[in-house]
Amino acid sequence: MFVLLQSDTQPQQPLAQTLLSVVKLDARNGAIQEVKRIELPDVATAYSAWVDKGDSHFKWQGDTLVIAGNYFLMSDKNRRPPFDVRLDRNLNP
Repeated sequence: MFVLLQSDTQPQQPLAQTLLSVVKLDARNGAIQEVKRIELPDVATAYSAWVDKGDSHFKWQGDTLVIAGNYFLMSDKNRRPPFDVRLDRNLNP
């Protein structure tokens, strides 16, 4: 079982970044097996990312977990390009 976490770094929204992580849980007992912070490809500066609700944004395509959302750079909050991250069952790109 896999869960997407969206965590704010600070309670004050103008200063906060939203960071994404995927948690792999044991389906039998709910124990955490692994936590993987999601890094956006080709984004080297501070950013805030989010994934909207719905199956189309966090889904399995065959053996690949697809996470699709948007982000903005902390230096340019008006531009909000999409991103797409793909992980295998071991949470590797």
